[in-house]
Amino acid sequence: MDPSWSPDGSQVVFARWTEPWGIYTINADGSNERLLFSSNSARGPVFSPDGTQIAFFFSTEGWHPAWRIWIEGYGWYYIERGYPQTEWHLGVVNVADGSSHEPYCDDHSFSPTWTMDGDWLVYDGVQGLMISEANGAGNEAFTDNPHDHFPVMSPQGTQVAIQHWQHDHWEIYATGPDGVGRWPLTSSSPLLERRPHNVSPAWSPDGRQIAFLSDRSGQWQFYVMDDDGSDQRQILQNVTEQLKIWYEAGNERVLSWAR
Repeated sequence: MDPSWSPDGSQVVFARWTEPWGIYTINADGSNERLLFSSNSARGPVFSPDGTQIAFFFSTEGWHPAWRIWIEGYGWYYIERGYPQTEWHLGVVNVADGSSHEPYCDDHSFSPTWTMDGDWLVYDGVQGLMISEANGAGNEAFTDNPHDHFPVMSPQGTQVAIQHWQHDHWEIYATGPDGVGRWPLTSSSPLLERRPHNVSPAWSPDGRQIAFLSDRSGQWQFYVMDDDGSDQRQILQNVTEQLKIWYEAGNERVLSWAR
C-alpha cells in the first residue's frame, strides 16, 4: 500500500501489511524487492529529494502521562494514573544500508513530506501541520490550522499541496514552502446537497499539474488540474471502470506520479 516513486523514477517504495511486513523498495520493472524497515504498521513512505532516505510513519507503544494536582497539606493527588497508549511516530531509513532513526515529532504524526533541501519533514501532527528536522531535534508548527492534513511538497519546492477538512468535506489547498499563505485549488458550491470530497493530491514531476481523487461524480475517480487549480478534468476512466477505488482516511496516499 501507499506506493511512491523515487525521484529518478527507477524505484518504488511501498508499505506491506502482510507478513513479512514493513517498508520495501522495488525496481520499476518489479525486480530486486528489498525490506528496509520491519513493522506491521508502517505507512506513507516517501523518498528524500536525493533518493538516499525514506521517511514514513508507524505505530509504537507510548505512555500517557499521569494527571495529578497539588493539594496543600496532602501533596500530589493522582486524578488518573499513567497508562500505555499507541502513538504514531515518524521514521527515516537509509536506502543504502537500512539504518533508521526517529526524528523528533508529535505523539501522533502522519504523512511526512520532504523539503527540497532534504533537511526537514513537513507532517500531519496533533494540532495541524508541523515541520521537524529530519536528522535533528527541531519541531514547530508549519501552519496554524488544525484542519490541515496530508501535506505534499511540489518537486520544485515552491508550494505544498494540503488536504483541508472544510466543515463536512475535504478540499485541496496550497500553501507556500514555509507554510505562509493559502489558496484553494478545489471548491464546490455551498448550495449542493452533498459537497464532494477532493483528496490525495500528487504532483507531476515538473510541478505544473496535480493529480487527485474526487467523488464529485458520485463515486471515487481520478482527476488532474493545473497547479493553480484550473483545468480540472477526469483521467484514467478506464481504470476506475474496472477497479473500484475506496478512500477512508485523511492520511492515505492513492496516487504517485513518476517521470
